[in-house]
Amino acid sequence: MQPLYAEEPIQTSYYTEQQIAALDADKIPKHVAIILDGNRRWATKRGESHAEGHKEGADILVEIVRAAKELSITAITVYGFSTENWNRPPDEVAAVLWLIEQYAIEQRPQMIANEVRVRCIGDIQGLPDTLQKALEDTCRATAHFSAIELAMALNYGSRNEICRAINSALEDHRPITEETISSYLDTQGLPELDLLIRPGGELRISNFLLWQASYAELYFLEKMWPDFTPLDLYNAVLTYQKRQRRLGT
Repeated sequence: MQPLYAEEPIQTSYYTEQQIAALDADKIPKHVAIILDGNRRWATKRGESHAEGHKEGADILVEIVRAAKELSITAITVYGFSTENWNRPPDEVAAVLWLIEQYAIEQRPQMIANEVRVRCIGDIQGLPDTLQKALEDTCRATAHFSAIELAMALNYGSRNEICRAINSALEDHRPITEETISSYLDTQGLPELDLLIRPGGELRISNFLLWQASYAELYFLEKMWPDFTPLDLYNAVLTYQKRQRRLGT
């Protein structure tokens, strides 16, 4: 079993003082969500296996979480494995789930070192037992941190989440209001979603955080997720700050 020790955090500054100064510290999005799209197309363009694309995407995630922390983002939710992904070829599904398990184990020391609190959202009980155990161990080992929270959406579908929330509220004999539903969602306790980013060139949110994204700003870009960089995250935040958020008013 991987030891639960803290490695030294990787001391990397992703942004210059000038870049940080160009941001309005009072308008940093507290909660950013990212759809990790384009891993397979990235791999196909390079003549590599889909599994290699997913591995590259997992490696990028570690860097982006550190960059988000440097920008003072307090929560980042990533779409790692959807309920629809079960329809992909069985060998690819197995490779992706194995990769997520290895990520949860191997990156645990770095998550501890960088004080990243990890949580999982979605129908986690539907995942393989060994993966559930790896995720549970990582969540438990990082539960006391508060610098930044990484929510991994696994076996997740927003329609499913909303149905589960309503059914749980009904079981508890709660009146069905917006506040009640929000309190039963998987993201309960996270800040309101401010910014949703989708790389990969698609212009939709694909059953991801439908309720939470009601007033979120959407940011799309052409490059695939494995090519996504801390500078892309910075540019998304800069664009977010330039928009006038009316929130229905």
